[in-house]
Amino acid sequence: MNICGGEKYILRNDTIALPVEISGLPDTFNAEGEVLLGKSSYHVTLVALGKIKEKYDIKAEDFIEKATKLFCEYIKTNDVSLVNYRDEFYFVQDERGRKTIVVMCDISKLNGYFDIFNKEFGIRYKKRGLF
Repeated sequence: MNICGGEKYILRNDTIALPVEISGLPDTFNAEGEVLLGKSSYHVTLVALGKIKEKYDIKAEDFIEKATKLFCEYIKTNDVSLVNYRDEFYFVQDERGRKTIVVMCDISKLNGYFDIFNKEFGIRYKKRGLF
């Protein structure tokens, strides 16, 4: 679902994300002895709200909505965008057994959001690799 009144950011599975287009990728990837199929779409996870809610045991039912609204307010004056991809890759398997390759990247101005986010929700979350 598009958020913040535009098409740049999405909210999916309690995660604020930035859709990205990556051309020239193969149809399959070999990683850790596994063959993974390419996807029809890719994204950069900006704020994993569901995971943060679980990790910090946040009870507020409207946490996802409030954090998303806070993000939309923040981006009105701060361009949160993909700067570059890093030469840093991880093979990841989640709790449901889904496997993927994660490519680390740099995102502009997202740390400022987390400063406001932490103050608003009284936690000390730090997203690594951002400036």
